[in-house]
Parts: sequence; C-alpha cells; structure tokens
Amino acid sequence: MKMLRYILRQKVKMAILVVLLILSPITTVFTGLWAGQLFDYAYAMDFEGVIRSFVLIFAVWIPRNILRYWVLQLKVLITTTIRRELKKDAFQSIMNVDLSYYEQFDNGEYLANLTNDVTIIDERYVSEFLNVLESVFNILTTGLALLFINRFLALTVVATGALAVAVVLIESRTTNRKNRAFVDRFAAFTQLLKEFFAAFPTIRNYSVESQFQKQFEQSNEETEHTKFVADSELQYANAFSTGLVWLMDFTVVGLGIAEVIRGNLTVGMVYTAYLFVGNIGVPLQSVLNAVNSMLSVKAVVEKFERLHRRARAEVARERQEDGCLSGDIRFENVSLRFGNKDIFRNVSFTFEKGKKYLIVGKNGAGKSTLFKLLKRRVTSYTGDVFLGEKNLSDLSNRRLAGHVSYLNENCSVISDTVRSNITLYRDYSEEELQQAVQAAHLELDLDHRIRDAGANISSGERRKIEIARALLSRPEVVIFDEVISTLDIESAYEIERLALSLDATVMFVSHNFSGKNIGLYDEILLLDDGQIVAHGSHEQLLQTCEHYRRLNAIRMG
Repeated sequence: MKMLRYILRQKVKMAILVVLLILSPITTVFTGLWAGQLFDYAYAMDFEGVIRSFVLIFAVWIPRNILRYWVLQLKVLITTTIRRELKKDAFQSIMNVDLSYYEQFDNGEYLANLTNDVTIIDERYVSEFLNVLESVFNILTTGLALLFINRFLALTVVATGALAVAVVLIESRTTNRKNRAFVDRFAAFTQLLKEFFAAFPTIRNYSVESQFQKQFEQSNEETEHTKFVADSELQYANAFSTGLVWLMDFTVVGLGIAEVIRGNLTVGMVYTAYLFVGNIGVPLQSVLNAVNSMLSVKAVVEKFERLHRRARAEVARERQEDGCLSGDIRFENVSLRFGNKDIFRNVSFTFEKGKKYLIVGKNGAGKSTLFKLLKRRVTSYTGDVFLGEKNLSDLSNRRLAGHVSYLNENCSVISDTVRSNITLYRDYSEEELQQAVQAAHLELDLDHRIRDAGANISSGERRKIEIARALLSRPEVVIFDEVISTLDIESAYEIERLALSLDATVMFVSHNFSGKNIGLYDEILLLDDGQIVAHGSHEQLLQTCEHYRRLNAIRMG
C-alpha cells in the first residue's frame, strides 16, 4: 500500500526498532530453553541445576522487560509522527486541489479525511504494521529454535499457520467492502453534523429541535450499524484465526507427548516446545488480525491517494507555466452544459484591460457561472478562455490567484484579528496593508478579533474585509459577483463606487446596481438564457435594446 511510505520515512526510528525487535525474542528463546531445563533438572532431582536455571531466567527477565519498554515507546513515537504527517499531507492536498474538484464533495468529506480517516489508518494500518513487524521477528526467531528442538513439531506449526493465513486473505475482500461502506457513511454523518450546527439559529428560531433530533438519530443509527457490520466481519475472521492458533497449541502438545513416549524428547523439551508454540501462536494470531485490519483500510487509503493525485497534478501544472497574463480577457465559443441543461452557449466576448463592466440578467442566465471559469471553479466547459496570451486551461490556481480576484456574496472570515483576515497570514508590509484598508474604506481596528463566522461584525464590514483582502495582492482583474445583494442601499452604493475606482479590469455582476453609477461603466452586458444578448454603454442599450429598457425601468422605478 502507498501508506507504507509514511513508515519508511521514519528511517532512524525504524532502524532502532528493528534492532530491539531482533534482541527481544532472543531473550524469550533463552528463557524458554532454560525453563525446559528447569523441568528436566526437577525431574532428575538436581537441586543445583534448578537453582542455576532460576538464576539464568531471572537474569534475562530484567533486560527483556527493558527492551519491551523501549519497543513500546518507539511504537508510540513512530505512530504519533506518522499521524501528524498524515494530517499535514491531507490538509496540504486539500489546500492544493483545484476548486472544481474541491466543490465536487461536501465539506464533511474533507473533515472526515482529517479526523476519522486518519484515525482508521493510524489504528488499523500503521499500528498494526508495527505489530506485524514485531510478531514476524518473534515467529522467525522462535520458529528457528523450535526447528532445533524437533523438525516434525516445527513443520506442524508451519502447516497450521499457513491455513490460518489463507483464511484471512480469503475473508479480506468482504471485510474491505464492509469497511468501505462505513467510511462513506461516516463522511455523510460528518457533513450532516456540520450543517446542523451551522443551522442552529434557524433550528431554535422555528423550534424544530425534536425534528432535527430525529434526523440525527436516524443518521447516527445508520452510521453505527455500518460500523457494527464492518467490525463484526473483522471479529469473525479474528475469531477463526484464534481457533486455528488454539489448534496449533493442542496439536504440538499432543505430538510432543507422543515423542516423549517414544523416547525422542524429554518432558522439559516438550514444555519448552509448548512455550515456543505460544510465542509463535500469539504473534501469528496478532499477524492474522493485523493483516485483516490493514487490508480493511483499502477504501480509506484510496480516498487519500485520490486527493493526493489531484493535488500533485495542480503542483505539476504550476511548474510548467510561462507566458504573460496581463492584457485582455477573451472568451471564444465557450459553452457549458450541466446534465441536460445548457448554462451558456457559444459565448464569445473580449473584456479589454482596465475597463469596467456591468453584467446583468435574470437568475439562471449564467452570469455567475461564466465568471467562475476565471477562477477554475468550473473546468468542464468547451471552447477557450485566454488571459493575455495564456489559455485558462493551462493555468494553475496559484498563478490565477495573483492575477484574478473573485468576490461573491459569501464572504469567509476566520476567528482571528481583522489584520489576519485581510493578510490571510501572507507577508505584507504595514504600508501595503494600510493602502488596501483605505482603498476598501474599512474602518475596523486591525487588531479587533473576529468571532466565529464573523458574528461580531456587520455584513458590510465583512464585505470590506474581503475587498481589502483582494486588493492587497494588487490583481489586474477583479470580479464582484453579487457582492452587494445582501447590503443596505448606502453600503451597496459605496462598494459599487469603490469597484469603479479600482485600477484594474472590473466585472461587476449584480441585480442591485445603482442608477447613479450606471453611466460610469465602460460597457454593460445583458445575459439571457446562457447568451450575451446585448452589450454596450448605458445610453447605447437604452436606444437599441428593449429588454434592457424594461430592466432599467424596473430598476430605476
């Protein structure tokens, strides 16, 4: 599995662990041999031999327990490090995937990646792999010692162990399928919780707590049932392997007694063989259980790999970029279809550098979707979009981010200071920050701390934070997509005025444009049914477009 690379990264820790895992079963073998001799000395009434065996066993017991302590400590250290790396890589991949891929899944899917999925990989793969490694060294060392005692007993143990391994491998497909169902169900449950918590004010406002409680209980029941089914399948396989290990113990004892009767073994050596089989059987059972557990996480690993592949593709795109983005933006025969519906068809238009454009049209006309293309939030279109001399399809998000800023009606804020919300932890000078704040007409104290989801600031202030954030990187293109739809008249007018004052190409998508600003736009585009049905200045459209005259009359009263 690809997850093995996380373990192999821990080269020094793993090297030390292997040394300890080699030494630890050696002490166990010597303890078993001396325990067998102790029985033979006791049977022969050799008191000095009994004392000598006791002393040797106790002398080995101390270093054996010290070794065991350091093995456990190293395991904890390795699993903690890998868990941290898994979370870091998962979050980094989420941050690096293109928006079109990110929006294919609910946020609960990504929350599950960083919580439940990491926990499953940690507990069922990484920890189990280390257990397998320890068990394998125990089995090999003790198996060689048992071969030294009696080949027939050793071959019996090998045959029984092989049967147990075969059962586990056969059962692994069913275990993996049922675990995949649980992983998918848990992601859906996480998304549901996220949405319920976000809707808490609405729930309380309409006093529908009991209805949401029922929805929660139903989803929780389904989630726990799928987990029960997956765990039950795993326990079934484990129980079967446990039975085979018991059979191994019983068989070796029976065959050992037969060898004593024939005079081929002493009672002490049978006891040693019994101890060795225990030291093989228990680790073998651990290996079987662990292998079953490791195979069951295949679905989770596939989710991680899918995410990492998308992120690597985006990073590779960044390395291949060249060419100038500065200049006009050209749409050439651009079409987009969702299902059986055309969102827009054969759109061709050139947005000239530095000009201000107002885009209007009824809901569903394709206004917002058209400009989401410029931030790669939609990638399934046909035709071409050029930014300067570069085709949009060849550009990474990182390159676009420095050139195009996209603002929409949903303004995200984080629980931190206003300053951090504007800079987003990027390095900018105080002068650059102040210029962006002044340009956005933001009057909040930069050290003011914003609470969860911006509960302690107004929607207008959130909008100005978003504008300051966009202006900080000095983009050449700024898209305002329905940014004033929820604002009061005065705030909406102020922000529209601000947009028109920017030294950038501006695309202002809005139903609520101001009549006082309408004449300041270089060009107005009217979209209807996925096409640009008219464009021109305000005066030109009043003269030539009946649709625009009706829209303007309604808007202006």
